[in-house]
Amino acid sequence: MMVLHESCSDPSLPFFFSFLFLFFFSFLSFPPLFCLFFFLLLKFLYFFTFLFSSFSR
Repeated sequence: MMVLHESCSDPSLPFFFSFLFLFFFSFLSFPPLFCLFFFLLLKFLYFFTFLFSSFSR
């Protein structure tokens, strides 16, 4: 229970859940939109790894 509370205090967590909800909703309602979300997710992950590598240097 304590671990759950710790993760809930993370400000990026609600954003992640809302994004996940939109992701599944778009998959159910409109498959091309799902592809777009998947593409955006890949771009976001690529950007995040690029940011992380620039910070670690």
